[in-house]
Amino acid sequence: MPPPSRPSPKSTANRRRIAPFGLAGGAPGQAGENHVERADGRIERFGATHRIEVGPGDVFEIQTPGGGGFGQL
Repeated sequence: MPPPSRPSPKSTANRRRIAPFGLAGGAPGQAGENHVERADGRIERFGATHRIEVGPGDVFEIQTPGGGGFGQL
């Protein structure tokens, strides 16, 4: 099989729809997000498991989820 003509990163992650939970009364964390900002300014968001082609000037961004808190303040 010949290599693809354009890079095609793959993403396999979790906690993109449901934020990480807190423990012992701690608040939940922030859900993560994956997206590509195209060279023309468009933003294409996608879920936890995805494959997408990127071209010159495109930016592939992975925002990792923040952990949930522990205990109350």
